[in-house]
Amino acid sequence: MAGTRTSGKTKVENPKSWPYQAIAFVDAVFHNVYNKRTGRYETAHNYGTGFLEGPNLLVSAGHCVFFDITSGYEYDDGVNNRRFPDAIFVYAGVDGRYELSHEYGYTAEVSVINIETKYYKNESFGYDWCALKLNRSLGNEVGYYGKISNWFVDDEHVYTYGYPTTPGCVMFEAHGAVVGKSERCYAFDFDAADGQSGSPVFMIGSEGDAYVCGIFTHGSRYDSDLNGGTIINSFIYNYLDSFVTSKKSPITLKVASKSGDYWNIRLFNRGGEVLTVFYNEKMCFLDDAKYWRNLRNVKSIEVQPYLFTHISIKTNFFATAITTSIIAGKTRFVTYADNLSASGSLRQYHHSFGI
Repeated sequence: MAGTRTSGKTKVENPKSWPYQAIAFVDAVFHNVYNKRTGRYETAHNYGTGFLEGPNLLVSAGHCVFFDITSGYEYDDGVNNRRFPDAIFVYAGVDGRYELSHEYGYTAEVSVINIETKYYKNESFGYDWCALKLNRSLGNEVGYYGKISNWFVDDEHVYTYGYPTTPGCVMFEAHGAVVGKSERCYAFDFDAADGQSGSPVFMIGSEGDAYVCGIFTHGSRYDSDLNGGTIINSFIYNYLDSFVTSKKSPITLKVASKSGDYWNIRLFNRGGEVLTVFYNEKMCFLDDAKYWRNLRNVKSIEVQPYLFTHISIKTNFFATAITTSIIAGKTRFVTYADNLSASGSLRQYHHSFGI
């Protein structure tokens, strides 16, 4: 697909579907900002894009979360006083401003902001990225992306999803090519705009799978017609991995639909290896699901890296839990759930034990 380009941006019609739903609208909130035009102190907002890279890990551009809110328009005070927001809220898969509410189903608040020291000191393009720890495991509900480090193929096809400031809270998709690089930055020829900073840039692997290779951060860095972004290098890759390394199964569960006596369950493999996933074809009791016992209808299925598949689970008059597991070495990692709803929600748990 080298050299494939599509000019302009295309609106994403269903941002709550995979693979779009792990893209988030980012709202950085600053309190007590002086407005020269009105003569009052008020709450100001800066908008951007982020993407899920773990259960409670959102990645974005550094300048979306650390910058001078008083650098332009009615807030300009003539002083370079970069600072962190007072609060940051993220909304995964949001589609329109009317959905911006803390009651929105796929929202979270940022609890910890991580940026590189070199960006904190110098605001350098090559270090313009951030890792944001969320106050809930939003990624277990909407999924999150695989990534690749130090990738570069000249003129190769890449694409991105994000939230441009205009029209705002509406997701767009753009395609193009990576047409150059420096030590830390890519140059792209796809169409992008303010607000899309922090969007993931995807490359396509030899098997057709997509991986995040960079973070869109700026326009017109290399040429008047080119946009650019931070390369996910070895340091960024390993730093992001440090957030998601745990003794949990990389499988997440979601209700896809319900038909009669059967639940259609989506299994998403968040890991980088093909997994053999065991599951019970019939609902069971919660403790049996957790400890993988008294299960008489066990089947298995392979799930490819960073992809999902579906399984069918039959209802049980007395039991209401579903369970899956994988085996790694001498440990069984269990992902199980109850409180299933036909609207798509469930309550998910993880457990592991030696075998």
